[in-house]
Order: sequence, then C-alpha cells, then structure tokens
Amino acid sequence: MENGAPMKYKDFVTNDVFPVVEGKKVLEIGPLQGYLTKCIEENNPAFVHTVEPAFNKWDTQRHPNYHGTANDFFNENYVDFLNFDVVVIMGVLYHLHSPFHLLELIINKCRPEYLILETSHAVVYAGSNIGREPSNTLGNAYSDKGINFPIKINSAVVKQDIVTGIETTPMKLYKYWDEYEKRGFDDEFYEKSKSGMWLGIFKWKN
Repeated sequence: MENGAPMKYKDFVTNDVFPVVEGKKVLEIGPLQGYLTKCIEENNPAFVHTVEPAFNKWDTQRHPNYHGTANDFFNENYVDFLNFDVVVIMGVLYHLHSPFHLLELIINKCRPEYLILETSHAVVYAGSNIGREPSNTLGNAYSDKGINFPIKINSAVVKQDIVTGIETTPMKLYKYWDEYEKRGFDDEFYEKSKSGMWLGIFKWKN
C-alpha cells in the first residue's frame, strides 16, 4: 500500500528497485517482452541490452537486442569485451535446467556492480518441462554442455539457500523484498505472474 492506496507492481519495481540503474550499463535477461524494460528505462540507465528467447511474443514496436537463451548469449565471443554495471534477471531461474550455472556465468563474465534477482520462494528447477533451445529458456544443458539426454527433475531451493550460495562469490545481499502479499499490489499482472516471489539486489564487494 502507498499512502493508503493499492500499489501497482510496476510502480514498485520502478520506484523501489530500479533506481540503482541510473547512468549504468544494464543487461536484462528475460525482459518479459519489454514490460520490465520500460520500468528500467524510467530510471535513465546509460543503455539496456535485452536477451529474450520468445521473440514471437515480443511487442512489435520493441525487439530484444539478442534473440536466444542466456547461455547462448554468454557463449558468444563478443561478450568477452562487453561488460555491464547491472544485470537484471527476474522471473527466469525457475524456468532453467541449470539456474546456478547461469548465475555463475553472470557473476564471472559480467562482474556487475549490482545483480537484481527475482524468483520463487521455493521451486527453482522446472526440469520436467525442459525443451530444446533456442525456442524457450528451458533446457540450458543442451547447447551449453552438449548434453543430449538431460536429467529432468523438479527440485526446490529456498530463498536463504540461494542467498547463501550467491554470497560465496563477491556478490552480497544489499536489499531484498518478500511477502509481496502484504504490499497490497492490486494489478492483474501481479496476480498472474508475481505472487509468491521474492526480490533481492546483490552488490559486488571485494
């Protein structure tokens, strides 16, 4: 609730989460066909580079900078000299066969000042739905590791375990939000896509 009135989810991320992108070079993985990109851009980043596999669902007026999965993106040669200050990965991890491998790629290749992560409170792996790349974000094992027969299994990892794991790297939890239900979001987008999530900003500390 904001001043007693219901808050929209997009206003929450625009005003509370994304101010850290001001003047920064941003990599956004899974930009939700531009929905989240618009919220980022309201905070005046230097630029936003988007990675999106679902090209056919993208707004006709806006297009992803890279059409393919995150693992495809990180294995392109040009990424070696393209660095980012902020990496945004929201609503993506629970679609992946190897979510922690993606986090390792982000931290090691980008070395961002900030990592903005939003995911489910419990389920991270969605292995039973794995599909071949590049048509969706599922199945990173295929092209990244050359695996023809990936293990398909659902497993749950709680928030604290994810935070603890990330903090074994130089990225440390800077801010986080959970209990979205208590914030009083009243928009349909939140009800369909964001219920039961938590969001954290991690900051690189040497």
